Amino acid sequence: MYARVTTYQCDPKQLDGMAAQMPAIKKAVEAIEGILSTYTVWRADGQGVTMSIYSSEAAADQAIEQVKAVWTDMAGYIVDTPVIEAYDSVAHIKG
Repeated sequence: MYARVTTYQCDPKQLDGMAAQMPAIKKAVEAIEGILSTYTVWRADGQGVTMSIYSSEAAADQAIEQVKAVWTDMAGYIVDTPVIEAYDSVAHIKG
């Protein structure tokens, strides 16, 4: 498994709008082959984190354009460029 963790800052005034987009985002992410699981979390100040677990690094690399499209769809809510970090070791603990 392989993980990508993206931190982002949403405009706090846009949180309701962003939350309303989650069903469309879910549909787009479910269409990305190789993603095993994705969670996104945010707090009232707009700070957020998205973690996606992929079957492999190759799958994550193949998904780059689809993932970029998802972030482009969210651009109206995000106030700064998201920061992406990659992790090549994943331990599934629970869930």
